[in-house]
Amino acid sequence: MKKYILAFLMVLIMSSLSYSQPFTIFSENMGNVGVSSNTAVNSHTGFQNSGSVTFNGTADVRNTVVSSGSGGNNVFLTNSGLAYFKISAMNIDGASAMNLKFLVHKNTNAENGSNLKINMVIDAQTSVPLTFTSLTTGTSSTGWYPVSIDLSAYSGSLLSIEFSNSSTANSNYFRIDDVQLISGTKLPIIFGNIKGFIQHQQLYMQWETIQEEGSKLFEIQISKDGKEFTTIDTVASKAVAGISQQNIEYAYSGNM
Repeated sequence: MKKYILAFLMVLIMSSLSYSQPFTIFSENMGNVGVSSNTAVNSHTGFQNSGSVTFNGTADVRNTVVSSGSGGNNVFLTNSGLAYFKISAMNIDGASAMNLKFLVHKNTNAENGSNLKINMVIDAQTSVPLTFTSLTTGTSSTGWYPVSIDLSAYSGSLLSIEFSNSSTANSNYFRIDDVQLISGTKLPIIFGNIKGFIQHQQLYMQWETIQEEGSKLFEIQISKDGKEFTTIDTVASKAVAGISQQNIEYAYSGNM
């Protein structure tokens, strides 16, 4: 039996909409489901966006040293030189003038942020290293810092961000929280929960839209390697004239 590792929804948009105000297209506060101990990222099911994007890495989720805007948890990047945290498959289709924002906590006065590496991948293309303004150093400079990175030069459909700590110095840890993607244009589709599974060579999917503006249909796509996708079917939008401000639920089943 063929094994497919990923099923994904794509949206065909009838028209291009523009809005004058920036719009948050993705926000992750690491969840408000408390962790009783240090929980590996790959085992944590309490992310705010669990089910709609993919979280993985060698980092762990903690509820200590809480940030001011957090859901209660943060991701801890230890100083092994190998710790990383990756958020994959964030929908940026139709976004423009994007900006990446997040909170980072540094644990030593000497650290200026240069050991925090951030890499971005759009549509499974070549990884792009991102840079940000140096963090304050010196006496009593440990703590949480807001970071903003201009992504206006980039566009696509799916975006992945990876945070890693390259340091092996004593106590040189980082924590990441409140990751946001801001778009200069409002996306036509805002997704809620997305679920899918394969059973007896049948693909079953359920998804929810919170908002639709100018939507026509959804493409059901599958992939064997997470890079190359094939459309196997389409589902028409339930939104009247492609516009809805209310939650709409969808379901699909079909042969693989």
